[in-house]
Parts: sequence; structure tokens; C-alpha cells
Amino acid sequence: MSRSRVFRITICVSILSLLVVLLMPLFAQPLLAQGEPVNIRVKVGQGSSFSFSVVSGAYQLVDGSSGLPIIAPAAGESWQVVPVGTSFQLIQSGTALATPYIGPIILTPSDPAQENIYSLVFNGKSTKYRGILSLNNVNGSLVAVDILDAEKYVSGVIGLEIGSAAGDEALKAQAVVARTYVMSYLGKGTVYDVTNTTVHQVFGGYSAESPKVIQAVSSTAGQVIEYDGKLIQAYFHSNAGGYTESSENVWNVSLPYLKATPTPEDSYAQEVGGWPASTYSWTKNISRSDLNSMVLEWNADHPDDRIDVGTITGFELSRLQRYADVPTESGRVTKITFLGTNGTEPFYRDRIRTVLGLKSTLFDISLDSAVSVIGGSGTITTLNGLQGLLALAKDTRPATPNGSESSYYIVGAEGVQRSLPKLFQNAAITGKGYGHGLGLSQWGARGLAEKGYNYRQIIEHYYNRDKFDGHLQIADNYGR
Repeated sequence: MSRSRVFRITICVSILSLLVVLLMPLFAQPLLAQGEPVNIRVKVGQGSSFSFSVVSGAYQLVDGSSGLPIIAPAAGESWQVVPVGTSFQLIQSGTALATPYIGPIILTPSDPAQENIYSLVFNGKSTKYRGILSLNNVNGSLVAVDILDAEKYVSGVIGLEIGSAAGDEALKAQAVVARTYVMSYLGKGTVYDVTNTTVHQVFGGYSAESPKVIQAVSSTAGQVIEYDGKLIQAYFHSNAGGYTESSENVWNVSLPYLKATPTPEDSYAQEVGGWPASTYSWTKNISRSDLNSMVLEWNADHPDDRIDVGTITGFELSRLQRYADVPTESGRVTKITFLGTNGTEPFYRDRIRTVLGLKSTLFDISLDSAVSVIGGSGTITTLNGLQGLLALAKDTRPATPNGSESSYYIVGAEGVQRSLPKLFQNAAITGKGYGHGLGLSQWGARGLAEKGYNYRQIIEHYYNRDKFDGHLQIADNYGR
């Protein structure tokens, strides 16, 4: 009998620990054992200087290199930190302190039991954060890191990721997913664990919290998703366009909990309308001049992976799975080949989104030069255009259709004559979905919540869906 696989939601207690943070502000923090504190280090900005002030609670400025206190900033007092060589210059309300500090400069709560909130001004934007601010000099650039309890971190994420207007069960599902996602990154960086952008998860700190979000986090406190006793890679995206995809057809590794799954509830985004509707279905028109600009920009940014095919004449799309000679279940494109007068250039799987600037790889392309030709045997062949093609003239000699003109005339089966360019001038791309298409679809989760699914059912739907042999179990309080 094969060993059963277990898919669990487990509990991971998160308690902010001032002592641990002060002793280990720059060191990797491993996933801690049950009952020990879990703190997340979030990169919230990088630049030449930062301004901050205490909003509520009591804080102490500390020189991280010595652990010695510098000063206790008063609430509302404006402070600025500027890197000078390998050290830091502190400026209080426009007046520089005489002593430079080696740093990192740490703004830490004097009493962690209070509600301690500070404001950080970066690039002209003021954002409020909980917890501890660590300002690090990295090669002469200032890196700001917010260090806070994992539950507070999740409270600053899910409203920006799935939207605070989402149903309660969708918010809970996103909370568990976001918590699982960040836990898998603990200790992987030297100065920080994750960024506050879509590189990891969008994080807006205290400014992004709301009562509804806080309730969703509180009601799922400490819960993470495991597969065979290990944290899963809890990927998620905006909208699957009706069907998620298996991980090997998007990136490289085949994971048993990331398999293609139907999700018709993604269409809920259309019911909401506006921008959400464009995450479900979309079109993108690319003119030849736009395409040339995109290729030039791509080649400048990717000198070792240039698109050097001469004049682009068209595209070929393949939807074959990575390990099977059959189409992807979702219909996603896994290979696009640029066709040109000097050769071809292929791009695979999720890189396709980058090279063409698409919302997803669930798409099709229609060229304004495309034409279907009936051969002598009656077979129909679709061509991107008739550039370089010869036709039989009245005297049976081969000739270029419409001579040297850039377009030609065709008569369709319905007898209507129309003009088409010999070389495409516009490409119409129609697609569905927004994102890589792996794991939880946020708009699908919102749709499932509207249909009455609870957050556990939503998680099970997207990360398991009976796509592998074994035993499925969702357990609370695992390890307690």
C-alpha cells in the first residue's frame, strides 16, 4: 500500500518578540518551533534617505551595531536618516546630530504591549507601519525594513491582494495563503525576508488594515497549509480566466498540489464590472510599429536573449504540456515562436507574458494579414500572410499577387472582395485571466465565497482538487 499523502492546515503561533529582533535584526530567521515567536522582515523601500515619525506608542532609537540607545523620539517629531559612506547621519527636525552611527538604525517600541505605530515617508508617500523599523546601509543605499509579528503582517497584505471588499470566506482563504506564502520565505534573505511588492506579496502596513481584514486574520490565526507535513509553495494570482494550470506548464517543477483546476467562478469579476472584468477577459492590439518598439526594448534589456529574426512575419503558438504531447488542460500557450525573414525565436511558458506584456498566457493571436488557402487536394492551410507567395497568372506563369503593392485582394467563399496586407500591420490578442495561473485565483475565490463555499473548501479546491492519489485531510490545531 502506498504511503498516504496528507494535506493540512496547521497552526503556527506568532508573537512579536522585541528581544529576538534586537539580537537578530540582520540575520536569517528560520521557521520557529511551536509556541516561539515568528517575526517577518519586510523591505518597504530603498533609496538615498528616509523620514519617519512616531504616530502612537513609545519608541526608542537604537544603534544596532552596539545595541545602545540613541534617543527616544517624541510623537510627531520628524526624523531623517541619510547614509554617509558606511555609516548613518541622523537629522532631527532639520538639525543633524553630531555623532554618526554605524547602524543599522533601529526604531523599536519601548513597550511592545502598546499599540506602536510609526510613519515612514518614502518617495513623497507616507505609510503607517506597526512594529520595528530597521534602516540598513547596503552599499551606500538605505534599505528600510519593517519587522513585525506575522499576524500583523498578514493584516497588511490581504486587503491589498484580494481586496478588502471580498467576502469573509475569501478573505480568510487569502489570509491562510498569504501566511503560508511568507512563512516559506523566512530566513532566505540577509537583511529582509520579503519585499512589499508583487515580487512577493503587496504589503501596505497599518495603512492597509481594516476591521474586516483584521477579523479574517484573527479567525484563521496561525493557520498555514502543508502537504506531506511541509509548507506548500502557496502561489496565487488575480484571475485564472476559468481554469488554473499545472505548475510544470508555467514554471519548471511539477507539484502535486498545483494542478490544472476548472474555476468558472472567475467570471464573478465580470459581474463586478470595471477593472475587475478586465482580469477575466481582455484584448490587446499591437501594431507593427508597437511590436518593433517592444522588440527593440527587449533586445536592449536582454542582450543575451535577443529577438534577431529580421522582419517579423508572424507567430506560431503551441499549447502542449511540458511532459506530455497533449494540450494544456487550461488551454494556456506554452510556447510562442517569433517568425521572421532571418529565422525564428521561441519563448516558453510564463516568459511569454514578459516578452509581449500580456496579462496571462491564456490567449490567441489574430493577424490582419492572415488568410486560409484551399490547396489542390482540398486541404485548408492558414497563412500569416502572402508575403513572398506566388500565384498562377492567367497564362499559368507564377506571379506575385498584386505585383509590388503592399496589399492584395481576395474573394471569400461568400463572394465578398476585400483587401488584406501582404505583411501583417496589426496583431489582435484576445485572452483570459490575469497572472501566472497557479494556485488560488483571487477572483475565483471571491466567486466561490459568493456561492457559499467556506475558506477551507476554497483552499482545498485550488491546492488539491483530487488531482493525486492519496488521503486528503484538513486539520486544525496540528502540532498543538
